[in-house]
Amino acid sequence: MATQTQFIKEIGTLIQKYIKIYEYPYASPIIAQACLESAYGTSELATNAHNYFGIKYTTSTRVPSASGYYYKVGSEQNSDGSYTSSTMKWCKFDSMEDCVKGYFEFLKNGYGRYDNLKSATSPKNYLELIRADGYATSLSYVNNNYKVITENNLTSYDTAKTTYYVVNCGSYSVYRNAVELQAELTHNYIGAYIRKVDNLYKVRVGKYNNKSVAESKMKEIKAKGFDCFVTEYD
Repeated sequence: MATQTQFIKEIGTLIQKYIKIYEYPYASPIIAQACLESAYGTSELATNAHNYFGIKYTTSTRVPSASGYYYKVGSEQNSDGSYTSSTMKWCKFDSMEDCVKGYFEFLKNGYGRYDNLKSATSPKNYLELIRADGYATSLSYVNNNYKVITENNLTSYDTAKTTYYVVNCGSYSVYRNAVELQAELTHNYIGAYIRKVDNLYKVRVGKYNNKSVAESKMKEIKAKGFDCFVTEYD
């Protein structure tokens, strides 16, 4: 049986792979979810169904990587702190990697419910958002998962993602011109800032660790009549 450290390393490597494919900002909160949901790979659901995230089965198209389903009693916490237990239908996978891929399929095919996770600003914010989105019912879900992150230094799995993206709205050699554009953007309810790079005053919006989020912001700004483009933060 794998140790907790071995489990984290194995599933953490897979999660790092798939956050790049599906464009999610952090690996650490997802690793923590797997650790808690599966008791570090030792739970009944993990052992018999390779389900490390407690992913429930809905339809075959929601999680295409699932090979079937598995019945098991599960519990959900109510708002008053009490629990309701019943036999539930869970996704079954053929391997750990299929399950990790299935986790992201579950989020992607959630009819927009989990789209805000791509804009998470920190590992803890990711947990807060996914809890609010309805992924879990535990009232202590955020704190319990964040404790796993801190105790196991899981943020070390986030360090591989170092590229940030900004929306560049203009570059000027004269500072006053940059200030004028910034004011015009602000007047249109677009929060912009000025950053000096290579003797140019660049008017920018945002600093995103997800390119698709930056591109969405760019489209929003262009719709208001401003010329802009997405570039890497420097």
